[in-house]
Amino acid sequence: MKKSHIAREKIKNKAAAVIFFVLLVLCGVIAVFGGKDVPILMYHNVCENAADADSMTVSAEKLEADIVWLRDHGYTTILPRDLISGGALPEKPVILSFDDGYRSNYELLFPLLQKYGAKAEISVIVSNID
Repeated sequence: MKKSHIAREKIKNKAAAVIFFVLLVLCGVIAVFGGKDVPILMYHNVCENAADADSMTVSAEKLEADIVWLRDHGYTTILPRDLISGGALPEKPVILSFDDGYRSNYELLFPLLQKYGAKAEISVIVSNID
């Protein structure tokens, strides 16, 4: 096979794996990889004050409490690429998923991820980027 054909096949395989994972996240299911259940915690938007939280928004304080709880109970945040790679997963993997790519993902979520050494998957609606 030509190198370009092999490269296209690799891209197709990775794209199929990413699409599969996105479907899992959208369905809110627990993924099973390598015999391990991988919980997927789905979030939408993050707000600064608990009073502004609603069914689609979590306060930064509550999100931090969630991250601390996960850490204190032995969970390790992973990314979709960790599943796709086929490598070994931590003992208690978990995926934090945020949809739509709100600015709060950078302003409020990112500092928490840095503080706790955690990872999160953020799906951005690219048509909404200005």
